[in-house]
Amino acid sequence: MELGSQRLKGRVAFVSGGLRGIGLACAERFLAEGAEVVLSDLDAADSETAVEVMGRLGQAASYISANVAREEDWERAVALVKERHGKCHVLVNNAGIDLTGGLRITSGTNSVVIDPNDATKQIPGRTIHIIDLTTKPPARIGEVQAGLQPSGISINPAGTLALVANRADCSIVHSRFRDLPRFLEKLDGGANLVFGWRRRRHDPRARLLMSRVFNFLGRRYLDFPLHDLNCGFRVFDRAFADVAKIRHRINLANPELYVRAVVAGMRLEEVEVTHRARQG
Repeated sequence: MELGSQRLKGRVAFVSGGLRGIGLACAERFLAEGAEVVLSDLDAADSETAVEVMGRLGQAASYISANVAREEDWERAVALVKERHGKCHVLVNNAGIDLTGGLRITSGTNSVVIDPNDATKQIPGRTIHIIDLTTKPPARIGEVQAGLQPSGISINPAGTLALVANRADCSIVHSRFRDLPRFLEKLDGGANLVFGWRRRRHDPRARLLMSRVFNFLGRRYLDFPLHDLNCGFRVFDRAFADVAKIRHRINLANPELYVRAVVAGMRLEEVEVTHRARQG
């Protein structure tokens, strides 16, 4: 990691929810500016994610497994900071909890994924996972494609608009989730897997042609009964998540989702979604 201006040299920062997303981005910047950083998250200290992240951040970073909903975990975290550093100059309270019980949807990302062409390499991910917090345990019910390595997401209170910061390509994109409630209605009505349908598309002719060929092949060889096999917005319920072990990525993920749903006897539905012209 390249050092910045060192303007935080001699300072100590504590970042909750620091193993991924916005929390990790904050920790990395603090370290680049010369600070020492203590991270906390729900993951065990010996978990694969914690070991990988802390090994990459270096000796100026330390980690404690803590749940921000538990007062005793905060006390342990404070004691650790005092023991190792004596004081704390910066607090990033990035992790959050819902005290009302009314929050249904949240999201998460994989900042890196295994390269499908080389299992020994990792490449920036693009996927935002939509998570339903009302199930026990919480279930991943869908996916949305963003830019390279989505690392932070902010969703408005209505749940219809999200801003996504993509670390690898240094971009910020907005996504409108106004169609999400209709996906959830389909799940509530008994559907197990819901595909989006970009009925009115705003794509170049070449991309439209490739999509039409893709959908034609899906209907001919897979008997796909819906309109848009390669739409990036799809939602599924816990029953499907429990049986679906998806091995393909990118364009082949949707055909595999469909085939596994058919084999498992799952119910399919589709929702017409808003499509916007690509930017950049």
